[in-house]
Amino acid sequence: MVYLKRKHHLTTAELSAISGVPVGTLNKLLCGAIRNPATRTLTNLANALGVTVRYLIDDTIDTVCEQVVVSRGVGTVAVSADEVQLLRRIRALSESGKRSLELLLDGYDFCRGTQRSEEKRQLFCYIPVANGHSGIYVDAVCVDLYEIERNAATAQADFLIKLVSQDLEPLYPKGTLLAVKEGELTNGQLGVFLLQREGYVGRYQRKGRSVRIVSLNGKRKITVGEDDEFRVVGRVLGAARNCTWIGHSSSIVL
Repeated sequence: MVYLKRKHHLTTAELSAISGVPVGTLNKLLCGAIRNPATRTLTNLANALGVTVRYLIDDTIDTVCEQVVVSRGVGTVAVSADEVQLLRRIRALSESGKRSLELLLDGYDFCRGTQRSEEKRQLFCYIPVANGHSGIYVDAVCVDLYEIERNAATAQADFLIKLVSQDLEPLYPKGTLLAVKEGELTNGQLGVFLLQREGYVGRYQRKGRSVRIVSLNGKRKITVGEDDEFRVVGRVLGAARNCTWIGHSSSIVL
């Protein structure tokens, strides 16, 4: 009611005059002293302000939605005065005009959907399920599909890996979904590695023919032997944000 008073530039005395509700009663309503006004009072106020009684008593209705539309199969819908004018203009259109408007709205919805899809992307995430001797047992991993926010890291990523160790703390805590791009590394970059059929994450250090995998927390330094089965899986680009689980894919053998 405060909103409607201001909208119509009415003083309390003026609202009292056009509604027949005493000024004292209006003051109590406006300050919340009267919680359950009489039906006649609400009806008089609604008629004076050009709204429904439900608008005055339903706190869930947005203040700008001063009208109520009843639609079969939908129920009661609160609409603003501007929306009422749009509805009237639509009803005045010919059938071909309504069809043209529908096509324009479909195009608008398509453009919005395209924009949303550009802000998101879907990637498979490899989730280790068992610890190995010193790394992660990778003969079988769980693979889930995620929808993630597109950012500088995930835009270039080929897949995700769930971090199940503390090796990249404090930069990336355990449980982070890491965006990974397949390919070789340069010295000092963070990567994902396979060593003797076990998986590791860490900083790639190479000096001459010597290769080491070093954790960021300083708790692990692994030297790769010349005869070891070793492969660089890819480079850690960063963390995936706003991840939504889409579904379970399968278990695979790497």
